[in-house]
This record gives sequence, C-alpha cells and structure tokens, in this order.
Amino acid sequence: MDSREVFKKYRAKLEREGIITSIVCSLAIGFVVVFALAFTFWMKEIKGLWICAVAGIAVTAAFTPLFYFKKFRPDTKEIARRLDNQGLDERMITMTELSAEDSYIAKLQREDAAVSLKKNEEDGNKIRFRLAGGKKCGKAIALTTGTTGVIGIAMSVILGLTIMGTLPSGNKLVHGEEQPVRYMVSYMEGDGYMIVGEADQIVEEGGKTSEITAVAVEEGWAFVQWSDMQPDDPNNIPTRHEENVTEDKVVFAIFMEVDSSGGGGGDGEPEDSD
Repeated sequence: MDSREVFKKYRAKLEREGIITSIVCSLAIGFVVVFALAFTFWMKEIKGLWICAVAGIAVTAAFTPLFYFKKFRPDTKEIARRLDNQGLDERMITMTELSAEDSYIAKLQREDAAVSLKKNEEDGNKIRFRLAGGKKCGKAIALTTGTTGVIGIAMSVILGLTIMGTLPSGNKLVHGEEQPVRYMVSYMEGDGYMIVGEADQIVEEGGKTSEITAVAVEEGWAFVQWSDMQPDDPNNIPTRHEENVTEDKVVFAIFMEVDSSGGGGGDGEPEDSD
C-alpha cells in the first residue's frame, strides 16, 4: 500500500465525515426552525403543521451544502494533518525503506507498520464528527442535534394534538378559555295573553332565539302589536323570534279587548226618540 493510496482512502473518509457532520449540523438548525414555527402556530391557533415539516426539510437541505463547502470539506492540509496525527507517515516510510531487507528487525517493523495501517483502514469505515475541537466537539454537535430534534418533534406533536382538538392552544392556556358574550331576551306576559314557548332565553352574541307565540288567554282579546314594532310592520304577528342578537332585550305584546256584543239593535231596549 503506497502513500498515495493511503492519502486517497483518507480523503474519502474525511469527505464522508464532512458530509455527515454537515447534515447533522443542518438538522440542528432545521429542528430549531420547526420548533419556532410549531410554537408560534400553537400560540396563535394556526393550523400549519405541514408548514413546519416543509420548512424544517428546506432549511436542512439549504444549510447542508453551506456547512460542507464552507466548513467541513477536507483539503490537502487537513488530510495530511490527520495522517500525521495517527503516525501513518512514519510507518509508511518504514515500510518503504525496509521493504528490501529480510532481517528480523526489519520484518518486525514492517509487520508493525502493516498492523497500524490495517487498523486505520478499518477505522476508515467508522464515521466521526470532524471538528476543530476533536471528539468533544463532535459529541457536543450530536447532543445539540439530538436535543433540538426532541424539542422540535415534541412541539410538532403538541401542535398536531391541538389541531385535532385534544389539547388546548397556547393562547388558551395563557389567557384562559374565552367565554362567549351572551344576552338575555325576555318576552313578558301581560293582561289578556300568555307566552307559548320559552319566555326568557339566553343567546350568544350574533345568535337567534327560539320561536314563541303570544296567545290570548280569554275570548274577547285580540293581538294588536309588539312593544318594539308598529301595527303596520309586516313582522308584527303573534309568532316571532330574534336573529343576530347583540344586546339584552325585553319585549311584551299588546292585546286589546274587543266588543263582542254585536253593536246596536237586536233584542236590546230601543233607543229613546225625540
């Protein structure tokens, strides 16, 4: 195995590390975006779960090449530094210089170099996070991405359950359940009539009441009008209901006793004449 082959293998290894590290870093940012959007939508009661997912994927896809080409793409100096840190340069020189010798010491040194190269070749299949700070920074990146992932996904689940109606929104949790405005509509009974139906009704703002009817309780009484209408109003009939209620309201019907004697004449006493 010559030095160029080792260099080529390590370039491929570092490129894989760079790509994976770029993806992991981008995922951390993507999860932060997902959390921010999901939290905002949860507070404002916006049904935008799919927007969170699309935004997270888009941000991850956009930042991955930026991280790779700006930060984690290996160059010749980086590859040489990694090789030097693992002591492969000296072992490569040893194998080259002692390749023609058959002495016992030369064989031992060649075997040692071969074992070291084999070990590093096996390690080449293991992907590590390649950062200037080494393994500690790699663990920090993994921990950060894992944490943001859990938070982002959890917030998305909460938003989804809120959209389904299982959980309350953030706005309701903070300010409490908003109570609807309600109004009282009363239909009063009076002389000569009664109300058939629900006389006192509580209605939400903008709602309507159920139908009621003003009915005479005795013969000889006739409906004239409602207190809030004119006699010639087309809606001025004994049966009514209210629509688009926006205030408390009290109304009553006006009934008049009618003369049922049939007027003059008949069997009554005759009128005096001059």
